[in-house]
Amino acid sequence: MIREALSHAPDLDLPTLVLADLITIAPDLQTVYPGVPANPPLDPAAEQQRLFESVVAFCVALSRQAPLLLFLDDVHWADSGTLYLMRYLARRLQKYPSLFIATYREAELGESHPFQNVLLDLSRARIANRLKLSRLGREETEAMLEALFAEAATPDFLDGIYRETEGNPFFIEEVCKGLVESAHCTVEASMI
Repeated sequence: MIREALSHAPDLDLPTLVLADLITIAPDLQTVYPGVPANPPLDPAAEQQRLFESVVAFCVALSRQAPLLLFLDDVHWADSGTLYLMRYLARRLQKYPSLFIATYREAELGESHPFQNVLLDLSRARIANRLKLSRLGREETEAMLEALFAEAATPDFLDGIYRETEGNPFFIEEVCKGLVESAHCTVEASMI
């Protein structure tokens, strides 16, 4: 995310201290910013605090150029450090034009999962809203298939996809990709 943002906004006026921390997160930035020296080492807690503040400074600089949208997918697989950074950013960026979207599978979160604490904390602070996405119905699945294939789905194909995926949009897309790849491989094999 940092690499991508800096490639699209290389003119951000970031202090050397901040750039040095961003380089520790994305080391290949060293080639883009070769003259940036490493920050002096600190004890682990202070180092984490400095790193978090550097990411905040980076996000603030981005949000001053345009509203900032951070999309974090599959947060149920994130490590605790990433989750704590997410919570820290959400709290510190409240007064800047920014929006966080984090997706996760509720079934993957046990009661002791660190994201549960992050959700609870952000909800208590009234800076998070939870939206539960339900599975697609048969008609919505049909509309998605029409969008994917740019043509109407036959009733048998729709029934098979809906039965196999139970209306899960991710699975609908993956099953359709698999079918297309399988058909493509079959055509190539018959040409050999």
